[in-house]
Amino acid sequence: MSKENITFLIDSDHKLALDAIASGMNRDRSYVLNEAVAAY
Repeated sequence: MSKENITFLIDSDHKLALDAIASGMNRDRSYVLNEAVAAY
């Protein structure tokens, strides 16, 4: 599977929440976003 970059704006509070989730899972932000998109 090839990977591509995307860019979008996110509210700073959501970014903090995303980073907290990623940190709690010992993963990076991209992993959490990819999992969320896959679940959607």
